[in-house]
Amino acid sequence: MREVVNRAPRACPRSPQPTTTTLAAAPTPPDPSAAMSVLPALIPALGGLGMMMFLVANRNPVFLMAGMVLVLAMICGAIALVVVSRTGARRAFTKARERYLEYLERIRRQVREAGDNHREYSRAAHPEPEELIGLALSRRVYERRPGDGDFGVLRVGTGTIDHPLRLQVPSPPSPLQRIDPVCQRSSAALAAGYRWLTEAPLTVQAEPGASIVLRADSHEDAVNLARCLISQAAVWHSPEDLRIAVCSPSVETDFAFVRWLPHSHDPRALNDVAPRCWLGTSWADLAERLSAQLRDRAAAAAHRRRHGALPRPTDVLLVVLDEWELGPSGPLTLPDLSHPFGELGVCLVRIVRTAHDEPAEVSIRVAHDHEGLSVESLRADTALWGYPDPCPSATADAIARALAPRLAAAELRADRALVDETPLENLLDLPDIRAWTPQKGWADRTRRDFLRVAIGTRSDGQRLEMDLKESAYGGMGPHGLLVGATGSGKSELLRTLVLGLAATHPPEQLAFVLVDFKGGATFAGLDDLPHVAGVITNLEADLGLVDRMHDAMLGEITRRQQILHDHGNLPNVLAYESARRADPSMPPLPHLLFIVDEFAELLTVRPDFNGLFTTIGRIGRSIGVHQLLASQRLDDGRLRGLESFLSYRLALW
Repeated sequence: MREVVNRAPRACPRSPQPTTTTLAAAPTPPDPSAAMSVLPALIPALGGLGMMMFLVANRNPVFLMAGMVLVLAMICGAIALVVVSRTGARRAFTKARERYLEYLERIRRQVREAGDNHREYSRAAHPEPEELIGLALSRRVYERRPGDGDFGVLRVGTGTIDHPLRLQVPSPPSPLQRIDPVCQRSSAALAAGYRWLTEAPLTVQAEPGASIVLRADSHEDAVNLARCLISQAAVWHSPEDLRIAVCSPSVETDFAFVRWLPHSHDPRALNDVAPRCWLGTSWADLAERLSAQLRDRAAAAAHRRRHGALPRPTDVLLVVLDEWELGPSGPLTLPDLSHPFGELGVCLVRIVRTAHDEPAEVSIRVAHDHEGLSVESLRADTALWGYPDPCPSATADAIARALAPRLAAAELRADRALVDETPLENLLDLPDIRAWTPQKGWADRTRRDFLRVAIGTRSDGQRLEMDLKESAYGGMGPHGLLVGATGSGKSELLRTLVLGLAATHPPEQLAFVLVDFKGGATFAGLDDLPHVAGVITNLEADLGLVDRMHDAMLGEITRRQQILHDHGNLPNVLAYESARRADPSMPPLPHLLFIVDEFAELLTVRPDFNGLFTTIGRIGRSIGVHQLLASQRLDDGRLRGLESFLSYRLALW
């Protein structure tokens, strides 16, 4: 039975970007000559003065004693100067060295933390083959899309990679400047010791036009590498975005699992009882099976050329060629030789016996021998070493059988289902919610993005946004209605709406009044937001509080009208904002979002509240007050006189 998979937004955190940090310069040891530079001038001066007094004294005992005192002072001062200059400079330099070594230790901790974080991310983004079995049945299946940085990135093993936080030792400003050798050796050792990150996944990128060579001491080891690549490609990429074809004389034994993968099925025969698979035991067999697919890709490439579009397609055809027994026989026969493999979206993976069997053009070489695994990128001129992941036939078969019924929605042309849940950081387009800061989140927004907020995910994976501005400014507001039964997610939607707006609008631009008639947990914890003017809950148990809330909202309406009148009888809050930009001394007048949960229950107890809602609906757009009325159900006639002011409606089920 086929299962439609609608890919959810990425649940795996984004890759931390590599950075380079230049270490601070090591301290300079004191120059002995600098401390003694005053001594040559001091000794002759004092000596000359003493001799002068000695001669002038004409053997006067008093002056003779004074001259001797000066001579003794000269000697003692010189000794003291030498002692103080040497010990003081040495003490200051010792403290500078200690501070520098403490600084290096802080850098060491930062580098270790960055390495641990990168290793943790890499293992989550590129897990071992055994973990793919569970992931094939999880919401992360097919999560990578064209345009993602890790699209086509496939794990082959574990080893040593470049450290994500590179340390650079600064050069001295002058070759003649003395540098403390202890600090210099420590900084150089720190930079060299963290040049690499061990026990990290080794990956290759299967991109259009790439030529990947798999070489090993035995055919089984080479096939193991191919199974790793195929399994990784199948779990992370939808059949819409990546197709798989295999040619091997031992396809029924070494690659039998590929038949279960929807990626290997001809899309023209999806509805057949027995799908046509792109598996061949010879070049001619595979070429015949791929001929229609290659013709379609050649036609698409010609169309892109004529219209000046991107030369490469976004989807990839991963072709695995086992040349261990077949031997190299050149590329597959193309329907149009004017289009290279890159423009056709084809990535070739060749299994070869020796280096002499490699093709003329190789992008990536993966070699497994008795010393371990090496991954060489010939385009980037880099090489990494480690050991391969074991991917036996049983593991690959379990992964493939888990994926067998899981087609992307477009494969069946079916209506797309909705995503179960979307993390708030995805809606805010943040890699980590802890990375949010007021400076970034509350930065100036364009007129289009003002009062626009993401509240969920559409069936195509894009964010579903609400725009509370009135229709004259491209929005769907200013007032609306939300209806959702118990368990439909009404409370989560309201919390998402408030948090999303608070994270993207400063308190000077937007404020909230949150009302929960029944006193549930809808707005629990939100009263700490600086935007919230008030959170009123459990009105059902205190009807006197209902009356005070009614009076407070009427007072706020009057206050806003008075502010507009006092500043030149302005027509609306937008005109006030324009005037305030010219005169920052004017007090802020933020837009006010008035949310009432279970308003139908409130109207049952206090029918006169309908007049307040109608007043806000009538003049709210001019004074900057928006209202959102939420309820579990809506009886006929409950919105009498208010329907015409509700410009948008949300329904949950």
